[in-house]
This record gives sequence, C-alpha cells and structure tokens, in this order.
Amino acid sequence: MSKFKEKLPEDSKKYMKTIVAFSNGDGGRLIIGVNDDREVVGVEQTAVFSMIDKITNAISDSCEPLIIPDIAPQAVGDKTVIVVEISAVRQRPYYQCCC
Repeated sequence: MSKFKEKLPEDSKKYMKTIVAFSNGDGGRLIIGVNDDREVVGVEQTAVFSMIDKITNAISDSCEPLIIPDIAPQAVGDKTVIVVEISAVRQRPYYQCCC
C-alpha cells in the first residue's frame, strides 16, 4: 500500500499515524512529492536530505518499539520524491508515543 503527500507536513503527527499503521499491518510506502491526483510534483532538491533527516528523527523519537524505515530519494523523470518504505515486521504492536 502507498500513501502520498504533496509535501512533508510541519507537524510529524500528521504522517506518524500512517507510519505506525504500516508497521502494524503489511507494511507500505509513504511517498512525499506526489499530490492527491497522483501527479508527481517533487520536492525541492535542496531540501531532500533535511527532509529525510526530519522523517528519520520523527520516527525514532515517537515510535515504540523502534521502527527502522528505508528512506531514500527517488528520481521520477526530472523530479525527486522521497520514499519512506516500512516493512512488515513481527514485533507488533507498534504505537506512537508522546511527541
């Protein structure tokens, strides 16, 4: 399953529920840089690695047990999206702790 966000929300709670749901289910991908119509709008090239750091920190700071995502930039034509891949794991349940 994939969920799409046009841009990374400032409040990590808005995407952490999706991350935790993927962890408690069959896994999934959160793709940043794609709008609701599934049009690739991309993310600013200068912001890619700071966004990856922000996502990584939000996941490690607010989820129990620790979720280890695979986060990478991916080129789609001349645009870049960020793909957050959450694998299905056995150490369930996962939950979002205080943020």
